[in-house]
Amino acid sequence: MDDFLERLFVPLTRIVEPLINLTASSIETPATLQVQLRSEMGRVFESIPLDEIVTRLRDAATRCASPEGTAWIEAEFGGVASGFLRMARRADRRVDAIVDLVAEADAAVPLGSLVALGASATWQMEPLSEPVLALNLARRSHGEVRARHVVQALHETIDRLYYPYLSILWKLTCIRKRAWPTAPRNEGALLKQVLDRLPSPCGLVEPETALFRNAAAHKKWRYLPEGDFLQLWDRDREPVNFPVRLLFRRVLRMYWIAGPALMIVNQWYLVRRVFIDSGIAQAFAQHGADLFGSDPVRAAAASAAIEHDLSATFGAFDRFTKTHDPNFRFGLGEEPPPG
Repeated sequence: MDDFLERLFVPLTRIVEPLINLTASSIETPATLQVQLRSEMGRVFESIPLDEIVTRLRDAATRCASPEGTAWIEAEFGGVASGFLRMARRADRRVDAIVDLVAEADAAVPLGSLVALGASATWQMEPLSEPVLALNLARRSHGEVRARHVVQALHETIDRLYYPYLSILWKLTCIRKRAWPTAPRNEGALLKQVLDRLPSPCGLVEPETALFRNAAAHKKWRYLPEGDFLQLWDRDREPVNFPVRLLFRRVLRMYWIAGPALMIVNQWYLVRRVFIDSGIAQAFAQHGADLFGSDPVRAAAASAAIEHDLSATFGAFDRFTKTHDPNFRFGLGEEPPPG
């Protein structure tokens, strides 16, 4: 890896990898996680002066303008994103199912997945970090204390990460089938629709999400010390006993797929699909030296040339976003126009 990129990206793996592998035992609180991330980023940019960053961007643009430029972009930037994706795949093969769903959506509407992935809650550190405290306390405790932390983790994970994650899956299935039904009226309907649309073996959806969330949020649970069970119930569900140990594993899986895994798929998609495969990298390889150069006239011309080069690639996506609300909150009753 290029030394400059290594200095930018490698330190972040010290924070990301524990989350990916569900071993964030050193992170005591959500605030601690956010502080660690900000501190790590601060150290990175303190070690690389602004003048060097500007110089490196210009050097990269010049390098990209060479015949080997596009290959260099793909190897360096694509390599970073693919490395994180491989790390996530090693932790859980369900990542492959998300990547497959993204590919199917993009096959129906070029870059259509960007509509669903772009507003992901995992771009915000607060939702990603909030369940960490309860998860770690549950990991280290026993008996009723652990059960209470598991209940808290269920509530925070589902409300802050899992329902937004289900919404993303729902949008991807809409794009994949080019069918725009009425948006689900509530979270229960959202869960049912996503379960109906995805093949059951893929493992992307926890079927008991609604029970877990409602029992945790509305205190419809009790701890049964004999056997170490959590009994959960809801308005339309009879009490169900879950071993606390297994329930903890299930909330960990929910947190991981809706948080760190989705965050990594987002980053990979932006770099690999949007930046490289869409033609942006090739456009920068051709016009980048002028774009980042010191001549404002040449920079403006380069910007216009890049926009022209990409208009065909992003045309279908642009028509889609103009025709349909990107948040899928209205205008869903009709098929989009062809093309």
